[in-house]
Amino acid sequence: MATRTEQLIVGLAAAVGTALLVFARKHSEEPIGPESLLPVPERVRHVLMRAKGELANWRGLTETSVAARPLLAKYWAAVGMDPQDPAAVPWSAAFISYLALGELEPSASHIGYARAALRARLNGIPGGYWAYAPGESGVAPVRAGDILLRSRGDEPRATWRDVESDTGFVPSHGDLVMGATLAQALAIGGNVGNAVAETSCRLQSGMPADRS
Repeated sequence: MATRTEQLIVGLAAAVGTALLVFARKHSEEPIGPESLLPVPERVRHVLMRAKGELANWRGLTETSVAARPLLAKYWAAVGMDPQDPAAVPWSAAFISYLALGELEPSASHIGYARAALRARLNGIPGGYWAYAPGESGVAPVRAGDILLRSRGDEPRATWRDVESDTGFVPSHGDLVMGATLAQALAIGGNVGNAVAETSCRLQSGMPADRS
């Protein structure tokens, strides 16, 4: 089994209400405790610091602010696209792709990078994000550097089967976890309230809980 410094992982929980996708630890032998006491690998720390920087850059801005244009442009560049109209095209996946550049296959859709993470796992590609369902044996509690994904909108509702199918678009949204306890994860996401903002997600024993 690979250590935390060698890989990050992702999974999707088909909750009764909103489905959730989480980049969680596979290495269950790692200690469970306060986030501040858990070691954070340098490669993960880089992603977290980038997220903190972007949150600061967006202070007082919305996606229609003139000062937001170069910020949005670099997110789209991370997925190989020209800037898009933020009022018409969701940019949250491009934002996550920018934050995790080099660790996660860039995608303009959250389901796209989740499927890439699953392919990486199935092909045994070391490093970066790997995809797992949280219910799988050995998946450890959520912590900083993981990404939680949930369905966006009422229909269709994303499930782990959608990740495994590797075909078709499924509306979803992902946030980067900045810290977590066994009861709650604090995260940063893009296109949240038309900006980059902090969010929170309820956890049960360190795993995603139904948000409905």
